[in-house]
Amino acid sequence: MIWLAGAKTQVWSYAVYAATSLLPVELRSFEATVNDKGLVSLGWETSLEENVRQFVPEFSVDGQAFTSLPAIVARNLPSSYTDTHDLAWATVYRYYRLRMVDNDGSESLSPLRNLRYATAGRSVLTPPAIL
Repeated sequence: MIWLAGAKTQVWSYAVYAATSLLPVELRSFEATVNDKGLVSLGWETSLEENVRQFVPEFSVDGQAFTSLPAIVARNLPSSYTDTHDLAWATVYRYYRLRMVDNDGSESLSPLRNLRYATAGRSVLTPPAIL
């Protein structure tokens, strides 16, 4: 209640809240591993999926600019997914993340997973030394 010029006035306050919650998907895990031949295996598990359109694995060689791999259609029930990425390694490090896309187009990203791939037979070219 607010008192105005000696009169008792009741003021009601209303608020409108926009739905800004996360996507209706709960990512239980997201893993990336590389074998001795350089093949990357991706795996993730969800504990909740509702109105999720797809999962888009992405990779990067610098952790900044990402390239999308083929999308995987969501099952819209708690599920386990796997995917592989077989591309020659141009650098020693590679970064992976998972883009989750809802039916309304909203998106969220998983945490980054970074991999290092180097073999004993692999050489790194460096500029020639200047004498």
